[in-house]
Amino acid sequence: MVSGPANALTKLGFRRDIKLFLTVLVGFLAAIIVMLIVQLQWNLLQMQDTMNEQWTVIADSAAASLSNAPGAIPVEDRLELLRASYGIVAIDYIPIGGGSMRSGKIPREHADITRSVPGGKAIFRFDSSRLRAARQRLHLTATICAVAAAGGILFLILYLPTILRPIEEMLDHAREVGAPGSEHKDEAQFLIETFRNSIATLRAQEAQLQQLHEAEKLRADELQLVTATLTRSLTSGFIAINTDERIVDMNAAARDILRVPPDAEHAGATLLEALGDTPFARLLDDAVAHRRTLTRFEVVHAAHADNDQQLILGLSTVPLFNDGGGFLGVLVLFTDLSPVRSLEARLRELQALAELGEISAGIAHEFRNSLSTILGWLKLARRQQLEKEVESKLRSAEDEAVLLSQAVDGLLAFARPMRVDLQPVDLTELVRSVAERLSPLSNGAEVELRGEQITVEADPALLTRALENVIRNAIESVQQKGGGTVVIETTTTPSPTISVRDTGVGLDPANAARFFRPFHSEKPSGLGLGLPLARKIVLLHGGDIRLSGREAEGATVTIEFPREVEALRPAMSPV
Repeated sequence: MVSGPANALTKLGFRRDIKLFLTVLVGFLAAIIVMLIVQLQWNLLQMQDTMNEQWTVIADSAAASLSNAPGAIPVEDRLELLRASYGIVAIDYIPIGGGSMRSGKIPREHADITRSVPGGKAIFRFDSSRLRAARQRLHLTATICAVAAAGGILFLILYLPTILRPIEEMLDHAREVGAPGSEHKDEAQFLIETFRNSIATLRAQEAQLQQLHEAEKLRADELQLVTATLTRSLTSGFIAINTDERIVDMNAAARDILRVPPDAEHAGATLLEALGDTPFARLLDDAVAHRRTLTRFEVVHAAHADNDQQLILGLSTVPLFNDGGGFLGVLVLFTDLSPVRSLEARLRELQALAELGEISAGIAHEFRNSLSTILGWLKLARRQQLEKEVESKLRSAEDEAVLLSQAVDGLLAFARPMRVDLQPVDLTELVRSVAERLSPLSNGAEVELRGEQITVEADPALLTRALENVIRNAIESVQQKGGGTVVIETTTTPSPTISVRDTGVGLDPANAARFFRPFHSEKPSGLGLGLPLARKIVLLHGGDIRLSGREAEGATVTIEFPREVEALRPAMSPV
């Protein structure tokens, strides 16, 4: 450690040098200012002497001219001529006998020279405003120089400690890092050596830090490569979210599940910006905000904002924390459960249909035996000679029994187990054949075929039966309204689909699901078995059937098949 007196002496020596330098500098500037003022004063005196000499010569010459002028010329004219010739501002002529005569106007600042002339004396007046302006400039310059010198001295006195303090602090810090005994050297040399040693130390440390940085960067690149490979290999969706609720990374599986375009760049975007204002995005936003852990949580997500397609996503969230407990963000793993849930729903529907079929088959079997007996007795009774009234009642009873028998046959057909024989089926030709077969019944209903020709794996016989029931219902609905159009359209987007739209009597949207239940019909002679049977056949094909519409505005039946379909030829022509 350096002793106190050494520190004091070092500071005093450095301060003395600075003060001496600044004092000499200020003294030098003051000397320059004094020399400048002296030079200006000398210039002013020279100017004054020159002008006085010039005015004296002019006055002598004018007096001589005035004395030698011809007596015939009036005095006033001689004075005017002298003023014009010699540049005199004003001339006063005072004769010996008294009185005075003046030519010109006396200026505010003037110098007077008097000369004796024959018959009196003349006073020549010259403009001395230039001398007065020069004196004023000299005084102003001297005042400014004096104020500047005083200001410089005051600034030096006030700010000298401020100027010295950083340098003294540098000396203190230099003593802390310098070698022992080096503080007794010249202070400037001491600072330079300390600064050089510090720079050398910093460069050595920089080289070490660079080596450490390269090593860490190599490890980080390897870790990033492993992480990228891991996230890319995941079959589940993966999203990394930071503390600002912005997406850091999203793997390809996540983009596929969420229907995100491959070229869309979402890194750095918020969840709502990247995924839209959906329940899935809001759930992730809440998980980040509250650092929430979710395990096998299910949420509905709209695949696109402009359609009704819904995805059921199963997700888990993992909040991340560092060693100090600081929150880093949230990792999200999710998968699309829509196919699983759809399959479960279809299995439940098929199970319900199977159970309903078993019950219906048992009831229909009992009804059928009883109806066969009733019809047999009615036929035997009608063979006898009966009154017309009795025979008419028996005929009505037989007709009702026949209708009931047909309903039982339809119920048995609905309940009977079906074996699906899958084979490539051209939906276009199948729809066309069904429409042509029903065309004789389409009185008042115009049937149109539109769309693409597509092929699906299906049972042609069962599919024909389902389409026949659907198209027949559409034709009858249009006929009940008094006429209209039935449009049958096939499309491949997003999957092979047949839609049957009519402009008939329509239906109450709240009752749409009930039409797929047996014996629910709004037609006067309907049994309510056509749509349930079509629904059973479509479900057996792994498809889906939907009914929609409005009262008095028509209805639409949509049959959607699995996506394994191949487009063949251009659009169909109307029937």
